[in-house]
Amino acid sequence: MRNPYDDEKDLTEYRLSRRAAIWISTLFLLTLSLPPLGDLVHKLLSGKPTESPLIKAFLFQPFGDQKLQDHLASIDRSLDQLPYAKALRQHTQQLFTDLAGEGNRKVVIGRNGWLFYRPELHALNGWGPLKTEPFSVMKDPSLAKLRPAREWVLDFAAELRERGIPLLLVPVPVKPMLYPEHLLTKAADEPLYHPDQLAFYDELRHAGIDVLDLTQPLFDLKKRYPLFLKQDTHWTPEAMKKAASLVAHHLKKTYPDQLEKTETPRIDARVRDRQALGDLVQLLDLPDPTIKFRPEVGQLVSIYGFDPDPTSPISLLGDSFVNIFTDPTLGFGDPATADQDPQPRINAGFAYQLALYLGRPLDVIAINGSGTTATRKAFAARPDDVVRSKKLVIWVLAARDLLYSPAAAREANIEWGPTPFNPHSSQSKTAPPEDPITHLGQIVVEAELIEKSANQDLSATPYADALHTAVYRVLRVVSGDFDPAAEWQAVQWTFKKKELQATARSVLGKRYRLTLSPWEDQTALQSLNVRNDNTSLDEFTTERWYVESAEEIP
Repeated sequence: MRNPYDDEKDLTEYRLSRRAAIWISTLFLLTLSLPPLGDLVHKLLSGKPTESPLIKAFLFQPFGDQKLQDHLASIDRSLDQLPYAKALRQHTQQLFTDLAGEGNRKVVIGRNGWLFYRPELHALNGWGPLKTEPFSVMKDPSLAKLRPAREWVLDFAAELRERGIPLLLVPVPVKPMLYPEHLLTKAADEPLYHPDQLAFYDELRHAGIDVLDLTQPLFDLKKRYPLFLKQDTHWTPEAMKKAASLVAHHLKKTYPDQLEKTETPRIDARVRDRQALGDLVQLLDLPDPTIKFRPEVGQLVSIYGFDPDPTSPISLLGDSFVNIFTDPTLGFGDPATADQDPQPRINAGFAYQLALYLGRPLDVIAINGSGTTATRKAFAARPDDVVRSKKLVIWVLAARDLLYSPAAAREANIEWGPTPFNPHSSQSKTAPPEDPITHLGQIVVEAELIEKSANQDLSATPYADALHTAVYRVLRVVSGDFDPAAEWQAVQWTFKKKELQATARSVLGKRYRLTLSPWEDQTALQSLNVRNDNTSLDEFTTERWYVESAEEIP
């Protein structure tokens, strides 16, 4: 093959015989296909053919409304989780990390042992929140339909304003904004902003949204104490407490009427030294991360007496920056209770610190990885009179989620979507049956799976646990008081501690024996990411049940 550029002197010709090309192509295809085919044979011989990703994907999961591209991507993710693929990937990554100091698609290894979340770098140097991102219809025409984060924020603020509720938006600066020196070759004397970030905040302010930017105040404290954990995407306990103090000061100054005096409950505060390896270490996906990394220690102050109160006039919406140091699935749990499921909450996070500064409990809705849409949905789904009783909404979320362009947000698995408000009042809801057995104890039913949300990608999220929703048609009530004709939605596990669960592999059309309990009783799980793609049910009136166990019925 001749080089087509005349000004270049490389005229080397590369020739390959037809036989050699066939042999090389065959060898390449065998290399790719033998491992999954070997897994298929193993599953067939062990009597578990439906556990094979190949059989499950092509024989038991019809495309339905799923695009071919999405279907093939789900097959690829299933193959990635096979033992041979996981072992090969982890040991290769160990070599790259140990010998070359290289991360992967999700993690950047910076200077002095600092780890960074790669999507955060994309958020700071991408198209951003104001400029219209170009796209190609040949590449992905659906990008033209994606709305930027700015529009969703403005819509939500307008809905709140219509109900007489002010919105305080608190974008939390992410690690590369405060520690750019561990990525650059020189020290930084100011925070690293996206070029349009400050103009974006000003635009939101002009639209009537109160934006409290914590970036510069936190940056000024770098010399006093560390602001971010070196091996985690989240802030340190010291930075979290300072942020809570800054928000409390702003609230007392700006919203004195919303902070009427209340009786201060009795408080019990306990100092705890806890440690965690860090979610970025987990994202590196090493066979034994403790060979290279050591846990980081944080001094936490657990607070008891200011538990979240749904009746509080101040609602706090948030993501994992609110849940860190409270939700043990994010690290820093009590090692003595590590085997408990679920583990006891730590009660040392942002919501508890802010409540302590304000001297009153808060209404808290914080969901890991879903501060953009799921928290707004949960708030908006409440009865209309309950929403209108609120005097202030505080929305705390990672600044990166506001800065992504629509395409970058999709790639980072950040969902921006509509959050319709519930038009029904609490008085219009049907009263619960007098028989208390309906919401006590376990309910066991036999049911057919008719709809299921897509599984979240194990490798695309820094969180160790995730749930999803599903819709079943009840065939028979085995035990307990349960109306088989009622519309209801199941909440079941996708993965737990980064291990795919059986309910993630459930198949449409198959029957299962389900053990259920009311979702509202699962308080320890409320902060976890729940993927909900189901569209067949009324999201305002449909009751949710937690699937404690699911056993396939032959």
